[in-house]
Amino acid sequence: MNGKNAPNSPDWKEKMHNQCIKEAIKKTKENITEQDLLNVYVSYLEIMDELINSYFERASEHFIIYYPEASIKASMLDDFLKIKNLSRKEISKLFSVSEASMGLDLKENDLKILGQSIETLKSLISQKKAFEQRTKELAMQIAKNTSELAGELIAAKLLAAAGSLKRLMLMPSSTIQVLGAEKALFRHLRTKAKPPKHGIIFNTSFVSSAPINHRGKIARALASKIVISAKVDYYKGKSISAELIKDLNKKISGLK
Repeated sequence: MNGKNAPNSPDWKEKMHNQCIKEAIKKTKENITEQDLLNVYVSYLEIMDELINSYFERASEHFIIYYPEASIKASMLDDFLKIKNLSRKEISKLFSVSEASMGLDLKENDLKILGQSIETLKSLISQKKAFEQRTKELAMQIAKNTSELAGELIAAKLLAAAGSLKRLMLMPSSTIQVLGAEKALFRHLRTKAKPPKHGIIFNTSFVSSAPINHRGKIARALASKIVISAKVDYYKGKSISAELIKDLNKKISGLK
């Protein structure tokens, strides 16, 4: 063995160091998956509604000061976003209210800020839609059957709460049923309050549209189907979502 390739030579140590770095980079890259990206988008969505509602509340207060008569007609977000021109003449036509207002006559820079606030709200809503679309795409890519069964956004939230598709498919149906309702579950364990009957899956059409006295049973039935769909998704099985939905609807009809 020559001097350069000797175990204690500087060149040999440098080669080993570089190789270790390459292996570390490779392993790290392998461990970063679409699931990590999905988790980020789900976190985005969790704060978007709160952010939009809070911003709308502040912008509405601004508008009330300026035009209280019209603010009654623009109390809902969709109506508020219809405002494109902040002149009282245009707003009075838009909402069929008197142009004469008891509100404060805002200066030009104040009106400019109000206009910018409306545009910011539109931008936030547009951004939320983009997040939702990408979240749905990732959920379908990771867990197609579960997404078709529960809905893409619900599937995404379940995957994020579980941490991965593997963890989700290993969970018992009783855990999936209350996934996302951890606070209520801990309150039940701590104070003996009523246990939660459902968590994230409440937002599916199966559960949310059901009579209150049937929601617990339907949530339990849906959770058991999600266990099956998650296992099929993890092991890359065939599409069975239509069959699962059919069985679930049959069970719901039986309850009714």
